[in-house]
Amino acid sequence: VADTAVDNAVINSYARAGRWDSALILLDAVTLPNVITWNAAINACTVSQNWEWALHLLDEIICRGAIKPTSVTFTVAMTACKESSRWDVVHELLKIMQDVGCRANVITYSAAMQSCTGVS
Repeated sequence: VADTAVDNAVINSYARAGRWDSALILLDAVTLPNVITWNAAINACTVSQNWEWALHLLDEIICRGAIKPTSVTFTVAMTACKESSRWDVVHELLKIMQDVGCRANVITYSAAMQSCTGVS
């Protein structure tokens, strides 16, 4: 568990530095990643405006089924899509949240609504 906490901190550091690719390399090397590890990796993609990889990681979590995504997981992925004006994908993510039994919160809905700004 201690190693996972260190890995999470390093992935978050990579995110702040805009090194999403290094974050994903470390994610792949983590022995027992938890939802915080995955959220940090998705955030690294979000910070680097790489919405495609953020969604790929979210999809991987869901498909593996070993770790249940949280509202934070979805919100971070939505933020990546929002930054790339992909409101259509954000709408789909809200549906997927329901499908996997994850409850949206105020922050999730706020991210979803912000993705619609500037849509004509």
